[in-house]
Amino acid sequence: MIDAATSDSSPGRPTLSGSVESLSDASTLVCGGCGCWCDDIRTQPGQPAIFLNACSRGQAYFQAQRQSSPAANDEASVDALVAALRRARCPLFTGLHHSDVDTHRWAVAVADLCRGRIDPFLSTAARGKTLAFQQGGDVSATWGEVKNRADLIIYWRCQPHDAPRFRQRYGDLAEGHFVRPDRRQVFVLDRAPDPAAWESLAAEQFIRLEDHDPFTFEALARATSESPAAIDSLPAAWQPLLAAMQQATYIAVVVGQLRVSSLTDAQDTASSAPEAGLVAGEDPVLPAADPAAVAVAYQCLQQWVASQNTVRRCVAVPFPSSADQGHVAQAVLTWRTGYPMAVDFSTGQPRYDALAYHWETSLNRDEVDLVVLLGDGHPPIDTEASEDSARLDAVAPPRDTASAWSAAYQRLREWSQTHPVWELGRQPVLGAPARFIGTAGSLADDAPCAIVGRPDGVWLPHRLPPGGAVNCQAHLLQQLWERLVTPTTASRPTRVNDPSPPSAPNGGR
Repeated sequence: MIDAATSDSSPGRPTLSGSVESLSDASTLVCGGCGCWCDDIRTQPGQPAIFLNACSRGQAYFQAQRQSSPAANDEASVDALVAALRRARCPLFTGLHHSDVDTHRWAVAVADLCRGRIDPFLSTAARGKTLAFQQGGDVSATWGEVKNRADLIIYWRCQPHDAPRFRQRYGDLAEGHFVRPDRRQVFVLDRAPDPAAWESLAAEQFIRLEDHDPFTFEALARATSESPAAIDSLPAAWQPLLAAMQQATYIAVVVGQLRVSSLTDAQDTASSAPEAGLVAGEDPVLPAADPAAVAVAYQCLQQWVASQNTVRRCVAVPFPSSADQGHVAQAVLTWRTGYPMAVDFSTGQPRYDALAYHWETSLNRDEVDLVVLLGDGHPPIDTEASEDSARLDAVAPPRDTASAWSAAYQRLREWSQTHPVWELGRQPVLGAPARFIGTAGSLADDAPCAIVGRPDGVWLPHRLPPGGAVNCQAHLLQQLWERLVTPTTASRPTRVNDPSPPSAPNGGR
């Protein structure tokens, strides 16, 4: 059941703040083509299919919304899902990585009411980042602060084509209030940086990363906080960056995807590392499959960033790679349960275990008997797909992320062969035997727009393009909650003028 731990401290829709309040013009759209969530998109007067200021990914995103053919909402299927949830011993709600704030809130309410589990379906990197921040905190800022104040920007394993407008809107090419682009120093650090993808940068601004990121962060921390001898011990290619760091007053590290081979290899290499300098790895550094390994990298990153704040301002901010709303799901889970991911309500109160209650662990241990997947409507990228693959590639996440999602969807397909799986979304992704309920449609003209979040924590109203169809998952989840709770609350008065998900009555279902 939902208790005081899961209720909002202030009922109602989240307050829009900062740059959101300035978006008073209803014709302004927010683009979900990538993680930038650009809030300056407008339609061409008289030509609703033309979207001004949108990049190629943004144009494809809006066109995909306009051209989608949503599946009909079958009332019989909704009734069947309600009956299945009533029978379920411990249902699992997951797949929140492409849903808006209201969807997350109602998903928590329904999971709590059914005494099930909820997990946001996060990537390995996101889980590792959360584990690291729970241990050591986070030194970060909004992209607007970076744009206006950073005089040194370090791009760490970032791919600019993943977010074409980031550099112009928030990065090194943005015109800030207190610093101009020509006064900034910029460095790109990656395993194989491509100068062609980073126009206007000189050769000395590229540094090749050949080692585990944790060791690189530790070496940088030593070189910038100890003695000139430690600085001199680093390779010559790092000297321009170190000199720039000594001169900078505000450093922004824009982080893409950190890399380590594995936690065991990282610890073994660390034990044999020299006191100064970088540890050369013989094998290619690959994305870690273990969230604990990624957590080590983020902890080292934050320790280095924190060490710089003794003499100058230094922050680490995320680089957008997809319009993933997993961090928003974590925020909603935190304010309604106190925990950021993998929450279990089977005992009538929220319990947290990032590993034991993870969606895949729950399936492997056979601890849940029904899965409700809030699908994003975009199937995994298939490089051999038909003519629609180009459009999907423009609006879908990068291929390394899509590959992980593809494996996750395949695991759910396998599980659906022997267990009930229900998918709620714009278009089916899993396919039979999973049951599908379409949630795409239009809202009333006076209905409030959905709320989404940028990776840097700024909340934005997500308005629909002309002719677009919204993913009304929140509305369907609200219907589920009302139908599940009605038999035990026939005499309970209806709450007035409160759009927030209500708390469940004492006694559960």
